[in-house]
Amino acid sequence: MKFFIIYFLFTIADLYSGCCPESIDFYLSIISNFYYNDIEYYYYRDKDGITVHKIDLRNLDQVISCLHPKLGDYVMGYEYFASPTVMKKIKLETEKYKDKVYKYLVKYINFTNLYLGGAAIITLAYYGWPESYEYLINLRNPLGRGEVSPTLKATLFAILGEKRAVKWIIEKYKEVDKKYIKRPDFSYPDKMVYLNALYHIGSEECLEFLEEIIKNPRPKKIKLRAIKVRDRILELNRR
Repeated sequence: MKFFIIYFLFTIADLYSGCCPESIDFYLSIISNFYYNDIEYYYYRDKDGITVHKIDLRNLDQVISCLHPKLGDYVMGYEYFASPTVMKKIKLETEKYKDKVYKYLVKYINFTNLYLGGAAIITLAYYGWPESYEYLINLRNPLGRGEVSPTLKATLFAILGEKRAVKWIIEKYKEVDKKYIKRPDFSYPDKMVYLNALYHIGSEECLEFLEEIIKNPRPKKIKLRAIKVRDRILELNRR
């Protein structure tokens, strides 16, 4: 028992350093055993069913985030994300766990602690929860500084294949374009993420928008990705 407690604490320390060294099963087992909160803390019951430990609530949102350890890679890996292979890989990795993720996390989506609620919504979206859209589109930054990273949201909408998000993604692309109108190279990473999301969603709704980018790409190197996205959408809708 003592070993388990120490091991758990070391795992929490790893979370704060940005690491998720354990398996998805391990983090799911921790989440499933949190059973009560008093706003700032959760209580964790050991396997003996008797011993209770008080855990800082912030640790729980970190544990939840470890259910999608590769999400950040997909956001930052915009050069390779526009590939059917990547999406198939995500679906394969999440299929095994999605029922448990839905079971354990849905109860947290309206939680008053925005860190915890946000972590739950992001994770549910990553695992393809069908009701994710409304929660994700309205998800705000817990610090009160606008919304959660738009590129993160766009990547999750791509994973969901959420066609309702197309207009929102186009708006975010235009916002970045306007922000960096005099320095278009600075807009390249975010624009790539938004185009990749449109690639996976595959909606004809964005074809006119893509043609505009192809005619007037800013920066010029974004043109190749816009063409790739357009051709992919045309291919999908010919099937």
